[in-house]
Amino acid sequence: MLLKIASRKSDLARLQALLVADALRKADSSIEIEHLFSASFGDLNPEISLDKMPTKGAFTEDFKEGIKNNEFDIVVHSWKDLPTDLPAHSQLFTLKREDPRDLLLVRKSSSKQLHLKVLTSSPRRIHHIIPFLKDFYPLRLEEIETAEVRGNIPTRLKKLIQGDGDALIIAKAALDRLLSSEVEEFNDLKIELRNYLDQCRMMILPLSHFPTAAAQGALAIEVNKNNKKVISVLEKIHCSDTFKNVRRERTLLSNFGGGCHQKLGMTSLTHQHGNYFSVSGQKPDGEEIKELNLETNLNDLKPEAKEEVLEATSFFDRKRLSTEVPKDCDLYLAKDYALPEEYNNQDQIIFTSGVLSWKKLAQKGHWIVGSSESLGEPWGTNLEELLGRELKWLKLSHTKAPGKNLSTYELSPKKDIPELKNKRFFYWMSASQFNLALEKSPEIIDKNHACGPGYTHSEISKKVPIDRLEIYLSYEKWYQSKIG
Repeated sequence: MLLKIASRKSDLARLQALLVADALRKADSSIEIEHLFSASFGDLNPEISLDKMPTKGAFTEDFKEGIKNNEFDIVVHSWKDLPTDLPAHSQLFTLKREDPRDLLLVRKSSSKQLHLKVLTSSPRRIHHIIPFLKDFYPLRLEEIETAEVRGNIPTRLKKLIQGDGDALIIAKAALDRLLSSEVEEFNDLKIELRNYLDQCRMMILPLSHFPTAAAQGALAIEVNKNNKKVISVLEKIHCSDTFKNVRRERTLLSNFGGGCHQKLGMTSLTHQHGNYFSVSGQKPDGEEIKELNLETNLNDLKPEAKEEVLEATSFFDRKRLSTEVPKDCDLYLAKDYALPEEYNNQDQIIFTSGVLSWKKLAQKGHWIVGSSESLGEPWGTNLEELLGRELKWLKLSHTKAPGKNLSTYELSPKKDIPELKNKRFFYWMSASQFNLALEKSPEIIDKNHACGPGYTHSEISKKVPIDRLEIYLSYEKWYQSKIG
């Protein structure tokens, strides 16, 4: 069977079409592929800024008639470029989604400046980047401005390196796909991209503070819904999980009017403990919106009195140890406190387990590359393509932490740990806190427990029945749900 696949002719668009073609051949060895590459309105008019372009389909509208009239069998799009109102004659399929997060690249020669010009054409990115940098950049910036940038991936990176701006925001998925390609025609491009990246410092922007464009990182494979023969093949490569999450994002975007001119980000991801959902930005009427949840199976148990809830409190005193941090590894921090006070290596990769640790360390002048956002280790640490090498993670934690870690501090139980026997609802900040509480008051094992979705949960779940152990992204969210 011969399939004609259409797409835009940019490097990324061609590669995405080739990825779909490869998946189809693996699903059915009898398939032959013919590629049809062409420029869209957006490609042909790079001088037009995004806010002056058509609100829908600037990069996809040109293919609509071709699908309708069966001039080709499928079109491969970056799904975020598609209008939310799909033509009646079309049906969509998709492959597994790439990492949807945004990437901030800062030219090394500009990384110590107090004035930063960020290149981006996205209203969503413009809306979010200034408050983000104020909290998470390792310098107290005096001025942050944004500037329009257009062009394909290498063009935008070239503009950054040539000095059109100090920083650039780009989709991580785009770089991951291009840098991981084994197609020979992209070898020179990969060398070019690597050269640009070597001149930059990077931050992977956290979804909790910087949710993405709806469907970012996902491919849309468009087919005429009457083309049953092609549909039967596409069903073999279709990722229903990606489709479900992207459809949720797109539906929400459509409810707000759709289009790439929105100042809204929204990301839905499947997590092993539920569905992660982050929405942030400004509605068309100017109202700010912020929602962040890990949607898990929660019980409806509530305390009869506030006194039944254990308020946030530390069970331990911490003492730093004299520890030398190796330079030939990449650091994963369980807590911000785990980084020694005297540490001063600006070239080492540092990743945090939570965004609060990132924020605290940034305020001390440390450059943090990214965070697992309290979703558990090693979520979000996929940096291999960006760095062009394997990661050698070394976790910094305390002396009683399990696994292979470098201990940079020790915990000692406080003498004034609160009385627990009359408490019925607990949120545990760590497995160490839970174990100490259980040792002090064994009767709490049958009470109601909660924690984050990472290592703490995996440890507590060995002792607490699953129907008594809830998962929340933070103590604050748990407390609000119980007390209001």
